Amino acid sequence: MALANTGEQPRRYRITAIFIDPDVCTCSQVCVGECPEVLDGNTASGVPRVRDGAEALFDSKAKEIERAAWACPVDAIRLTKQAI
Repeated sequence: MALANTGEQPRRYRITAIFIDPDVCTCSQVCVGECPEVLDGNTASGVPRVRDGAEALFDSKAKEIERAAWACPVDAIRLTKQAI
């Protein structure tokens, strides 16, 4: 049985860390909308944070995490990746 060709390349890395620069972030919360399981926007400063224990979701939510970083209007999110 052949697998359907989705046009997507398999990931050759894994996300190991997410950094949101509080000096750049404008608190738009767009990233939280893209990946609410990993990012929490309910903070005193308004700057989203990585939810406690969310590191366990980095592999299964990689696509959503990358979309969240891409969607940031001021490019305040940096992802650390490790080759696999």
